[in-house]
Parts: sequence; C-alpha cells; structure tokens
Amino acid sequence: MRPTAVWDDGFRFDFRDYTRVRWGRSSDTGEQESPSHAMQYFIDDETIDRRFGHELDPLSADWIDVALACYLADRLALRSSAGVGGRTWSRIFNMILPVRHPERWTDEVAGSLSRLLRFLTEDVWQFEFVKYQGRERGAGFQRSLFPFQADPETRVALYSGGLDSFAGTAQVLCDSSGSNYVLVSGVTNPRQQAAQRSQVGRLSTLTSGHICHVAVPYGLRWAESGSERREQTSQRTRGFLFLTLGAISAVAAGASILSLYENGVGAINLPYNATQVGTYNSRATHPSTILKMEDFIKKLTGRCFTIENPFLFTSKGEMCRHEAVRRLADALPLTFSCDGFPVRARNRSQCGFCTSCLLRRQSMQAAGLSQYDASGYLNDLCSPRYVGSERHLHALRAMDWQVHRIQCAISRQRPWEALLDEFVELQRLQFDVCRSGEIQPSEFQTRVLRLYSGYVDEWQSFSARRLYLGRAAKIA
Repeated sequence: MRPTAVWDDGFRFDFRDYTRVRWGRSSDTGEQESPSHAMQYFIDDETIDRRFGHELDPLSADWIDVALACYLADRLALRSSAGVGGRTWSRIFNMILPVRHPERWTDEVAGSLSRLLRFLTEDVWQFEFVKYQGRERGAGFQRSLFPFQADPETRVALYSGGLDSFAGTAQVLCDSSGSNYVLVSGVTNPRQQAAQRSQVGRLSTLTSGHICHVAVPYGLRWAESGSERREQTSQRTRGFLFLTLGAISAVAAGASILSLYENGVGAINLPYNATQVGTYNSRATHPSTILKMEDFIKKLTGRCFTIENPFLFTSKGEMCRHEAVRRLADALPLTFSCDGFPVRARNRSQCGFCTSCLLRRQSMQAAGLSQYDASGYLNDLCSPRYVGSERHLHALRAMDWQVHRIQCAISRQRPWEALLDEFVELQRLQFDVCRSGEIQPSEFQTRVLRLYSGYVDEWQSFSARRLYLGRAAKIA
C-alpha cells in the first residue's frame, strides 16, 4: 500500500521495532514533534500455535500485529480533557505498521479497517504498511495441545470471563451438549486469567464434549519503560483485538463462525444521557461493529466469515434465568463485570457503582440469583445502610434517566417512532442489521421493543433504584 499523507495535529506511531513502539505528535510537515516516547509491548500469540499444533500463517501473524498495534496506540494517545465532541474528543492516528506481505494490505483493506476503527473509536485512522523485519513465529514444531480433532463442526466463541460470557456459554453448552468448543480469551493480568480458568472448569461439567480454552496474554511493559503510567481509559479498540484473536482461532480450528455472548442492552449500548457521545459508549459487541469486522475479514482474507451474537435480543436478566446458569449459580461470584476490574481491594473485585456493576446486580435480582452475588463489591448500593457520594450515584441516576426515556417512548401509540426520536442511533442500527435481508425491519422493531420492555421491568424492580428514589423523595 502506498504511504499516506500525515495529518496535522495527530499522533504518529511507529511499530517498525517489533518489541517497542515509538510515538509522538505529528507536525504539519509530517515530521515527529518532540518529545517522543517509546514503550515495550508483548503478545503471546504462540498460545494459538501451541493449541492447534501448527504455526500461524504470515497473514494471520500480520493481522494480530496490526490489531495489537491499534489497541496499543488507542491506549497511549490521550484524548483531550477539554470535553467531548469534535476535535476535543476525536484523535488522528498516523500508523506505520510492518507486515510480512505488504501487497495484501491494499487500499481497500486499509479503508475497511479505517471504517471499522472509526466506528469503534470515533477517531481518524491512517496507515502506512512497510516490510516486516522482525523475528518470525516459531511454534510449528510443537505438539498440538488441542484435545480433539478440529473440524468445521467445532464451535468457537470469545470468552471474557464476564457474567454474559459465562451465562451465554452455559446456555449454549446445555442446549448443544456433546459439541466441542474453543473458548478464546485475551488476558491482561493473572487475576483475570485465574478467574477465567476456574469458570471454564465449572462450565465443562455441563457438556460431554471437550472445551479448549485459548488464553492469549498481551499488554504494555510499563515497568521496563520507566515512564509514568498514563493511559486513555476508553480503549475502544479492545473489541477489534478480541475479535481478531477469536477469528484467527476459529480459522485455526477449522471453523468459519465465531460466536460472542452479550446481552442486547449491553451490545446496543444506548447513551445514558445527552452528555454521552460517540465512544463514551463502548461498541465492542455492537451489531454494526460485527458487520464491519466481517467486511474487513472478507477483504483481508478473501473468505466469508460469520460473527454471531445469539443474545442480541435478550436482556441480561433473561440470560441469567436459564436453567444452566442456575445449575452453576455458586460459580457466579467467579465472574466479573466491573468497568474497572480488578478493583485493588481485598476480597472486592468490583466497584459496585459503575453502570456495568449496576446492570449486573439488576440482572441477578431479576433472575432470582441475588444470594449468589451479595459480596465482592467495594460499594454496595443495594444495601439500605449504604450512603453513596454524588460520584457513586452518578451512574445510577444516568441509568434511571435512560430507562425513563425508554419507558415513555415504548408506552406511546407509535412506540418505535417514539423510541427513534429519543435514540436516533437505532435508525442506523436497523439499517445495518436488516441490510442482509435475514431479518425484516418489522421483526427487528418488534424484537427491540420487546428487549427494552423487559429491561424497563427489570430496572423498575431493582432494589438500588428503589432505595435511590426513596432517598430522593425524602430529601425533596
């Protein structure tokens, strides 16, 4: 691919040293402005090699390198603290990326990748692909650790260790007992990996088939850098990295479908209030992200590949009500849902007040599983004795306001049109999902309305919400 022009006032990242990234601000002449920075990084993608007993092909190795580079750039390029919207929120990335076969990374591929990342992050991404000069992967001689013969019937799914992935996997294992599964995880810390390993062990009791867990460690080496640890907290490219690891593992296992398990409310992830724009809302499992990822894979590899989320129209509470989840209810404390996991507190892995923690607790209550989720929270907003600060109650108030808007819309005479008035994002979502013709707009609308109707009912019964409203009424 030919080099592209460098944008003014952007970030320039150079990954030609395959163990160290160099970056800094770009000037309008395309030169690096001072100060520049350097950081070591790693990914143990040979875990995929070892599992499947053969070396990653060069295109797959390039694909992982590119995905990791985008993720690291997203972490290191701090967004402006001046506010959100326009250039104060969005960034410009100029990426120099080494690949083994630059001719495969055409303008068409780069364009598809840019559109995918633009949707995920709301940033501008430009790429210059150069010839890779680093060491090659070397796991081809190792014996396969795969416990069964890989074939197209093998089912491959992303596995984060969160409540949705646990509940979804439990349900699918129960409904298709005997199938062989590959669960693919990205790992950033030992605590996360240990929890995932324990969960997979419990899930294996639900099936007579084999489960192979592929855990891929990755990250930055802050200790070696000697730099102050300052990262961009949004990190929206994690979705691209995880989908990449999952898709490559699926191909290595002989499959052409990758599953992910995310409740519909979390996948669509409507804004909670008017101040939330763009990527303040994660789009890692958004249906449009999945479609854009499928397009990128087809352009890069020349093959059709499917990514599916069977729980798109299912609430988190509904996922937790499945009999398979109830059978493993005592393992639910092993799962984690917090935006800031792991919280650095003894016997407390989750903050308790972020939107993810609140959605988790709401869903557990809706499923009648609260007794299995009573501990592990640094802040217990469900306790009548808890008195939260304004900061700790912010997410609860935002979620309550969102549900109020949804409830008002779906109770009107023309609920879909009213919901579109409140959340214009749904119009684009309908276009993307219905474009293939596999689902008609009328059915899509019906299922989305049903999803949010169930979500409203779950939220209105949530104890933390009732406690908050009771306190607010007393103050008024």
